[in-house]
Amino acid sequence: HLSDTGQITAVRAGGVGFFRVVLPAAIFAWLVVLATFVLNEKIAPQSTLAAKNFIQVAVMEKGLSLQINDVSYMDHKAGWLFAAESGQGSTFKNVKWWDFSRPEIVVLTTADEGIWEADGWKFINAKVYTMQNGSTIRVMTTPELDMQISRTPKDILSTTLRTPEEMSLQELQAFLDSPAAEERSEQYIRKIKGTYWIKIAAPFLSLIHI
Repeated sequence: HLSDTGQITAVRAGGVGFFRVVLPAAIFAWLVVLATFVLNEKIAPQSTLAAKNFIQVAVMEKGLSLQINDVSYMDHKAGWLFAAESGQGSTFKNVKWWDFSRPEIVVLTTADEGIWEADGWKFINAKVYTMQNGSTIRVMTTPELDMQISRTPKDILSTTLRTPEEMSLQELQAFLDSPAAEERSEQYIRKIKGTYWIKIAAPFLSLIHI
């Protein structure tokens, strides 16, 4: 706008250098970039997830049992990921549990059902795959397996793994680096990667606009 009306020319004719002219706009632009990044990374994902979880928890507290498909829950600190084809109440179908807390060793446990009982989780018709450096070194099959998973169905269903739009950059990268990413379709992984780069690029669009 300043250029269209010749104001920049007038200011420079008055002895003001180009750097001093653009400095305020540059500072403002970078402040907008920072604010946009914080909004996209911290505020928007948290608020979207909170709204969705509020509805789920409210329904569960009423004693109702909704079936939720594509259940996923990742504990970054403990180093494990729980996934199921569907979950309703205390029963989950086609369960997978990855334990990648130990360096170079990944344990994958699959089961037809995962059932929450009073004292913990029980996997029905379970198979345990122990993998090292990408190769399976041991397989164990058992009709029932007690699992030490420190989360209840309510924890998992109310805070299931976020959609790409609800995840931060750190969570997107952690998911792409986890063994669970190998189980997802190529289309879903492309969506995750696309969202990752959009979250990085979006704040800088304000520089072009300003």
